[in-house]
Amino acid sequence: MLDTPWFRVAVILFTAFVLIPLFWCLVVWMLSRASGWGRLARTYESNRRFEGATSRWQSARIGLISYNRVLTFTQMEDGLGLTPMPLFSAGHPPLFIPWKAISYGGRKRSFFANMDLLQVGDEKPVPFLISPGSIYLARLEVEAPLSAPELSS
Repeated sequence: MLDTPWFRVAVILFTAFVLIPLFWCLVVWMLSRASGWGRLARTYESNRRFEGATSRWQSARIGLISYNRVLTFTQMEDGLGLTPMPLFSAGHPPLFIPWKAISYGGRKRSFFANMDLLQVGDEKPVPFLISPGSIYLARLEVEAPLSAPELSS
């Protein structure tokens, strides 16, 4: 029975349509926990419809994990909406982060590119590196003061 062609086909189909997707969901869920997305979701998870200026296929580094061209940023009057593409949605619910919860940490060098560092959250902020120009940072000046470099006298 185990050597029949139908059994082999059933094993291949079970692996392709059940085991591999389950493994993918597990890996993506683990990435959400390692990056800090899961911690942000405890505070900023949102089911609201995001309407505003939308930038698709954006990249960010959240914590230690890079999300390359899989995020959608939606800038609204009261905050920033963050949504991963559906393939990466396991463990990554959409986030709505109010502007007052985002602080600007300056321009940082990350591998081969300059990135804007955002700190998201009040207690134990999650570091969030984005490409310059991904979101309109001037909005942060209104809602959350930009951190100024310390001047030594």
